[in-house]
Amino acid sequence: MKKFEYLLVGAFAAVGATVIEIILDSLRLEVKVINSEVLFLVLFVFIEELAKFLVIWIKINFLDKLEIILGQCLWIGLGFGLLEFGLLSLNGSAIYSGNTLAIAAVLVIHIATTLLIGLMLARLKNNGYYSALAITPALVLHLAFNYWIFIR
Repeated sequence: MKKFEYLLVGAFAAVGATVIEIILDSLRLEVKVINSEVLFLVLFVFIEELAKFLVIWIKINFLDKLEIILGQCLWIGLGFGLLEFGLLSLNGSAIYSGNTLAIAAVLVIHIATTLLIGLMLARLKNNGYYSALAITPALVLHLAFNYWIFIR
């Protein structure tokens, strides 16, 4: 039952991030910024990684063994990736519809970044302000992935 709970926590984080992204996307028409596509892509990655960071920080017991922490993070990342893929598919995103590689890529990037955040938080022992640094490797990885998929 715990695995399913963590899967739902990940899906919950994806819903929260998606709601914020939809609101910001609707405001995009008001923003007159050069290269606003890149700006919003970076902003959306930050929102997604922050959502994962927050649910991991709140839900995970960092006194557990590292294997347990990473197992929980794996399920959170899977839940996040599955829900994001489902929402993007429903939205008719051309990148994701019917593309098996895209499905795998979405799941892999969200699982990998969630594992990175969990690993960093565990290594930093959830230690105050330093814990905010845990999001940095996940941001870099996710931004590189989005650059590869959307911009290049």
